[in-house]
Amino acid sequence: MRDLGRQTPNLRGRTGYGDRLSPREEQIRDLLATGATNKDIAAVLFLSTRTVENHVARVLTKLRTTRADLVRTDGQHGGQHG
Repeated sequence: MRDLGRQTPNLRGRTGYGDRLSPREEQIRDLLATGATNKDIAAVLFLSTRTVENHVARVLTKLRTTRADLVRTDGQHGGQHG
């Protein structure tokens, strides 16, 4: 294809969500807002605790908040809807 001046398609996988939460991260956020622990979340979503730790870190970074603030706001997601 390069010989014909065409670019090859990007085959690197899915596109990211950028600063928006992915559907899985929204699930994590909702569970965090209830006060669930990483272990609780892992059990509910059938994930390893290490995977949950990674999701939690991304959620908190994207929302620029803390776990305690999420629980305090009782599920008000700082304007982060869909």
